[in-house]
Amino acid sequence: MNKNIWTYIEKDKNGITDISLQVLSKGKELANVTDAKLSSVVLGSDIKSLADEIISYGAEKVYIAEHEDLEEYVTTLYRKIVVELVKNDTPDIFLFPGSTQGNDLASVVASELQTGCVMDCHDLVIENEQLVQKR
Repeated sequence: MNKNIWTYIEKDKNGITDISLQVLSKGKELANVTDAKLSSVVLGSDIKSLADEIISYGAEKVYIAEHEDLEEYVTTLYRKIVVELVKNDTPDIFLFPGSTQGNDLASVVASELQTGCVMDCHDLVIENEQLVQKR
């Protein structure tokens, strides 16, 4: 089954968004079922302090892209960074929050990588060693 599950983490002025924590929780659940390694990706400025919090929620590894130009979400900048991360360390499953930013980024990353993208799932489960999305 899958050995690398990634989650994309959004932040706002209060820190990690609630929807990102939900995605991280689902990623941890799927990682436990599949004996996979759970990693998270977070982009922004002044975000290194978030790594310990993300790890406390179950991620084993956190990819951080930190720069002042990443303070605000810009599709083209974020897409370029996430695509490069994926090309360098190919995850089997990559979960994004079902938010405006998450849906935008997931779709452009999937398009560039020429892979599938399913949005607005209410649940994700592993059945017969396959990821099943329930809407």
